[in-house]
Parts: sequence; C-alpha cells; structure tokens
Amino acid sequence: MSEQAAQAPAQTIVPGLVATVVVALAATYLSDHYHAPPVIFALLLGMALNALSSEARYTPGIDLSARSLLRLSVALLGLRITFGQIGELGWSTAALVIVAVR
Repeated sequence: MSEQAAQAPAQTIVPGLVATVVVALAATYLSDHYHAPPVIFALLLGMALNALSSEARYTPGIDLSARSLLRLSVALLGLRITFGQIGELGWSTAALVIVAVR
C-alpha cells in the first residue's frame, strides 16, 4: 500500500475529529466557567452544531467519534477512570483499554 493511500483515510476523518475536539474543549471551558456538568454543555453544543453532521466533509470523523470515542469514554466513565490516569500508566495500558472496549 502506498503512503498516499494510507494517508487518505486519516485525512478524511480529521475535519470531523477536529470539530468534536473543539466541542469537547468548549464544553469543558463552559463547565469550569459556569460550574455545571460538561456533559450538559457538550449536548447543547452538539445540538447547535448538528448541521455539521450532514456535510460530507465532517461525516467520517463525527461518525468515528460517535461510535468509537464515545463508547470508550462512557466505559471509562463507568469505571471512573480518566484519560490522564491511563496516560500516567503508559501506552501499553492505553492500548489494552482500547482493545478491551472494542
């Protein structure tokens, strides 16, 4: 497989992933500022930006976030484990968590 063919799928998900990261960061900021749960702000921002999901450019990254990243986050939330805690334990632990959730 050529390098260009390998980069194509990654480039298709980037705009949608960037949009979801911006929503997550904005929700976190608003949560800190207004002292409310970040989930509430993420839901409100997601509803406000719902039109992005119908644009072909953003769809692959948003779909990936909605399926894989959301599933991983909910599983970790249920276990009360943060991404920071997994990062402190190293890449092998992070890989194990990702494989276990899939």
